[in-house]
Amino acid sequence: MASTDKRTITLSADRARYVDALVASGKCASESDVISAGVRALQEREAGMERWLREEVLPVYDAMQADPGWAIPAPQVTASLDALHAERLRRPGIARSVVYAPEAVEDLLQLYRYIAEHSGPERARGYPAWIEAQCLSLAGFPER
Repeated sequence: MASTDKRTITLSADRARYVDALVASGKCASESDVISAGVRALQEREAGMERWLREEVLPVYDAMQADPGWAIPAPQVTASLDALHAERLRRPGIARSVVYAPEAVEDLLQLYRYIAEHSGPERARGYPAWIEAQCLSLAGFPER
């Protein structure tokens, strides 16, 4: 049997309830089993990340160091993706519009009013603008 070290740990109330639920359900035999499973999962994730870095990232890095002209600057990649996206949206049947139900418009207005009253109009404009941008991004959803 492997040697063990006794530890005392502190968990948030939510995590403690989760540990208790795993033990109560029989998925784990004890609190120690839950913690051990979590540590094993972290070890496996770390090992996977190390493997990815060593086997995939490092060879690309080395190739770019050996031939810097091989690399494509990020703005060039972004411009290529933007052009491809714009071209796809121009195809018949691809471009879509986003429309709002009257209730959604009222929700956006209420959100603006609430935030403006509690945090100021500049901050208030940001939230509905973000929601609007997310809704508009759905116009190209079938092509994602």
